[in-house]
Amino acid sequence: MSRPLHRLCVGLLFFIFVCLLATVGYMAAGWNLMDAVYMVIITIFGVGYGEVQPIQSNGLRVLTISLIVAGYSTAIYIVGGFVQMITEGEINRALNKRKMTKGIEQLSGHAILCGYGRSGKILAQQLATSRVPFVVLDQDEQKLGEAEELGYLVMQGDATEEDTSIGSRYRAGPSVGHGVAQ
Repeated sequence: MSRPLHRLCVGLLFFIFVCLLATVGYMAAGWNLMDAVYMVIITIFGVGYGEVQPIQSNGLRVLTISLIVAGYSTAIYIVGGFVQMITEGEINRALNKRKMTKGIEQLSGHAILCGYGRSGKILAQQLATSRVPFVVLDQDEQKLGEAEELGYLVMQGDATEEDTSIGSRYRAGPSVGHGVAQ
């Protein structure tokens, strides 16, 4: 489990624990379940409707103060984990794209595999086994994702379009299409 996802899960579990503990605390003071849950919700989310029942004992005041502090702290922790998960994903995606571009730019005497369908997958495996440098060119992001997971250099584009010219952007080697070297 990734660190941000772990943080999010821990935060959610602690939040649930705080809510349950506070509900039990209000019920121990003689409140019914619905009033206790309602009080926990309006306290944590700062709705400000006022108390469900008068809070006159110091014990209930301490419970309510603790609920506010723990509830807000946990909510901030959860939001932080969520933001971390999103930003780390975006940063990693940008860094991987940059790494992929640099890897392609440094190639020389490589093959260009046009399409990553059934035949393209077989040919990619053969090229990788033979240690022949190559780039997978395909329009389908899902197929490119599969190739990228295997460590292949990938580029999105249509091999039939002139503006998709790996050769003009990078030092291109031979072109390979649909499992047949050209």
